[in-house]
Amino acid sequence: MKLNNRSERAKFSAVAIATSILFGAATATTVRLANSAGTSEEQKVTASVATGAGIFTGVGILAAYFFYDNRRYRCKLSSASQKSYRYQAEFGCGPIADFDAGIADVKTQQIASSEAVDIPPSVLETSLTSNSQEVASSADLEKNPLLSNSSEIDAPIPDGQKPVVRETDSAGKQIEPEVDISVTRSPLWTQATALIDKIVEKGIQGKIRSKEQIYQMLVENITIGTSEIFERCLAARIEATQRQIDQVTTSPHLFPQQTAEMQKERLIRSAKIFEQIQGEYLRWQKEIRSAEEIVRVTQEIIATPAIDRFIVLLQAIDPNQTYVLNFEELQQLSQSLKQAAEEVGEGDRETVEALAAGINNSLESLQGLDTYLSSWIYDKPTNRRQLGYHQESTKLREPWETWRQHVTSPLLQHLFSDLAGDRLPLESATEPTRSLRAWVELAIVLQRLQRGLVAWFEKQPYSSEGGKACSISTFLTFTVIWFQLSCACDRATKIPVSERQQLAKACFQMVLQILRTFAQRAYFPLYGGVFALFSKDYLRDALEYLDAPLQEVAGTQEKARILTLLGYSQHLLGKYEAANSFHEQALEISRSAGDRICEIANLNHKSRICISQNNYAEAINYSQRALILSRQVGDKLGETNALANFGYSEVLSAQQKRMEPEVYETAIEYLKQGLKLSEKLIDYQSQALCCNSLGIAYTVLEQPQTAIQYLEKGTQSARFSGDLYLQGFNFAYLAEAYYAIRNLDKAVGNGCLGMYILERITTRDWRKPAGLMTIVKGQIGEAAFQNLLRANRPKMMAIIGFDGCDHIPQLLEQYKQSLD
Repeated sequence: MKLNNRSERAKFSAVAIATSILFGAATATTVRLANSAGTSEEQKVTASVATGAGIFTGVGILAAYFFYDNRRYRCKLSSASQKSYRYQAEFGCGPIADFDAGIADVKTQQIASSEAVDIPPSVLETSLTSNSQEVASSADLEKNPLLSNSSEIDAPIPDGQKPVVRETDSAGKQIEPEVDISVTRSPLWTQATALIDKIVEKGIQGKIRSKEQIYQMLVENITIGTSEIFERCLAARIEATQRQIDQVTTSPHLFPQQTAEMQKERLIRSAKIFEQIQGEYLRWQKEIRSAEEIVRVTQEIIATPAIDRFIVLLQAIDPNQTYVLNFEELQQLSQSLKQAAEEVGEGDRETVEALAAGINNSLESLQGLDTYLSSWIYDKPTNRRQLGYHQESTKLREPWETWRQHVTSPLLQHLFSDLAGDRLPLESATEPTRSLRAWVELAIVLQRLQRGLVAWFEKQPYSSEGGKACSISTFLTFTVIWFQLSCACDRATKIPVSERQQLAKACFQMVLQILRTFAQRAYFPLYGGVFALFSKDYLRDALEYLDAPLQEVAGTQEKARILTLLGYSQHLLGKYEAANSFHEQALEISRSAGDRICEIANLNHKSRICISQNNYAEAINYSQRALILSRQVGDKLGETNALANFGYSEVLSAQQKRMEPEVYETAIEYLKQGLKLSEKLIDYQSQALCCNSLGIAYTVLEQPQTAIQYLEKGTQSARFSGDLYLQGFNFAYLAEAYYAIRNLDKAVGNGCLGMYILERITTRDWRKPAGLMTIVKGQIGEAAFQNLLRANRPKMMAIIGFDGCDHIPQLLEQYKQSLD
């Protein structure tokens, strides 16, 4: 039987009692009959027992029923209460929430007078969730590598866009954000508080349809000038609410007018709404920041003299800024400039319109090039040439011709054509017919291509076509292109002096932007390495070109790192004094900036310069200092190089002093430590350096077989690292080791490879293997030497290609003439 209310239960109880009375009367009658005459004593006892059992059974049934009914009623109340609380916590509505909101001391009348439409509580959270997907889709980053910011360094979040994070003290208690009392008393603070209260109350009452509604309320009530106060007020409210939630205790009473449980549930719901407000505020801040940045750039361009506006635009697209304009924002900037052009005078209008048109043209060109950013790498793979060397079908391995076919700008076409044709680029770029619009397009397109390629290579760490070596090559290549453009503009006599000076300055600014970005990369080659990807003649002096740009850069950490690279390049060219000067400057700046890693690198480089100058005592001194400092700061790469330098210096010093072979063992032990450490780090460049040093040490000790083992291993490591100098250096010493055991076939093959590679990167060290080849040629004769060249041609072609093989006789002749 199901009893729905207390009246039904009362009726049932009355019936049960009446039945019990009748049952008792019947029992009494039965007992009297049993006591009458003619009934035995045994029958009387049996009748009494049966009657008593019946009475107790009836009473037990009634008692059990009432106990079960009471328990079920209490469980039902408890279940309903729990559901109500859970419903309120999730949706901020329901009977308890409505009761709580009705008795709270809030501005209910003002809120009720608004035109918000009530919606069912069950719909509220669903609407918030579904709408969040729409909001997220509108903020997605562009997926195309040329049309987004994803190809560049992750810029730090601006201070105004950082989410609010609650700090805690040592005891784990939350620290309240410091708010100036004068600020809290200001009208702006009062307005911010009222806005937050209004949103929270609407959310609790079930009048917020979605996040978009919160966003629209923020847009209508917050301006750029009041956003900081609103942010601080919101942070304070979040902190205060969280503290209140933590301090609420369980109420000892079940149904007071407003229990602690009800207070806590309301606070939890308010905290959830605060989170929604914070998320939409960050969205508003991002969009406002974007609009603000576009307005700022537009105003700055308009306020700048016409001749300097191109440079201002280049500063606006600098990827090293905190806020970098993306593809859509560039489109908006173009529209903003068009509108601004209509409001300026006739003299300024032409320049502003040219900038706007140039931006539009660049975006159209990027859309056409997006598909072909890296596709050139996979063109005709069976005839693909090696990285860093000349071969036949050179256009198949470079992007210029592919890119030229998919642009319409005459300036871009001429530039890519010059680069693809191995001509000194860029003289055609400075023809008087080149407009400002074309230069704007060129700047944006080249920057996006460079950033896109770097991003693509950085995502291919295990691919033979990618990795950090190709990223480094890309940075250096585009640096040289912009530097040569700057030089070409400076030499363009057909262009008015003021105009060509500004163009040269603008191109030079692009050089500095690339260098600064390059110096911030984790794989910046502090220990050198000539990494050639686009191997044309104009790249042979790539590192030498970087000297001039560094004169324009302040003493920063980035400058110290680029000076380190410059010093290394001068060392390769045999310009030891210039190299030492660069490293001294870098050492001073890195110490001031606290860049210990760069400081250790320069100590190691100075050690190598001393080795090249046969000053082994100073080389040992610098390497020891680098070793101690690297172990102090935990710089494993610096420690590896310091061990290699120290061991190598000790070997050469012992050789110079003609010491006993036992003296070499300590130095070789240091080199083996360095090799073991570099293998643990999987650092191929350091492995190549240590193997090279061990090979040289065993060559000095007249153990050519052992030297060959280390040098062969070093050659493989150098090729994996992409370091052309270490490749050439290992080939050169391999030739000496094979010559020592009279294996002239391998001596000639490795000697020619080392000579060609070292000459292609313009280091004077190519003369050493050239001298050895000249000696071999003199010993065996011209015919036998040519036979050895033909026998080694397949191996050499796999590394340096047809052009390299054909160039070897010319190098030998050039060396011979230099001796005359």
